[in-house]
Amino acid sequence: MSPVYPSAQRKIACESCALYELCEPVAAGDRLLDLIEPQIRKDITLQPGETLVEEDLHANFFYAITSGSFKLTNRTLNGTQVTGFLFPGDLIGHEAQHRGQYAATAVALETSRVCGLAMEDLRHMLGNVHPLYQRLINLHARHAYLQFRQTRLIMPRTSAAGKLCAFLFDLHLRAEERGFDGSRLRLPMNRADIANFLGLTQETLSRVFSRLKRERILDVSAKHIQILQIEAIQKLASD
Repeated sequence: MSPVYPSAQRKIACESCALYELCEPVAAGDRLLDLIEPQIRKDITLQPGETLVEEDLHANFFYAITSGSFKLTNRTLNGTQVTGFLFPGDLIGHEAQHRGQYAATAVALETSRVCGLAMEDLRHMLGNVHPLYQRLINLHARHAYLQFRQTRLIMPRTSAAGKLCAFLFDLHLRAEERGFDGSRLRLPMNRADIANFLGLTQETLSRVFSRLKRERILDVSAKHIQILQIEAIQKLASD
């Protein structure tokens, strides 16, 4: 089974990037692209385990993922909690415009590339180009929705199968929205990170994967997942 999404081998085009709404001219004849594109730092490469931004540190840049994947973590009284996973097209650090500090630590799960835009450059451009402000609001709204959807799908679930299926269904939706095959997934995160994120033990997570494979709902081969019955995944995710 070949990796389809998310994967370091899959690099999104600029028009699929989260920063494209800022780079793209607002209307025909506008010169916004000439203004913005030189300010974007392109193809910043991170290796597996390398930290891009750190929770509570001062935010100088926000980033869009062009290839690879990241996990988000937060410090808790009990240690480190995995709070999310981000893939090509997602933003990192955009929330820092509100309080000037990053809300979470972002760590590369595999060789990954991002494009970055300095907060100060963004504020300067917003002060000079009014239409850009509305685009930024729209961009924030979209990513806030994605985070809300992930929380809404996963957190209310009480059963282990419901949590895992909600997680996989969210990845399926993300892939479909990006024009990829949502039935074939490559999970770059390890099982420990998935279990941490879902609030499960690794043993419980392994049992659920085995059950779904036994029932021919999933085909599981290491990090490669093929969803064989999306209706069953959706039903379990909503239970």
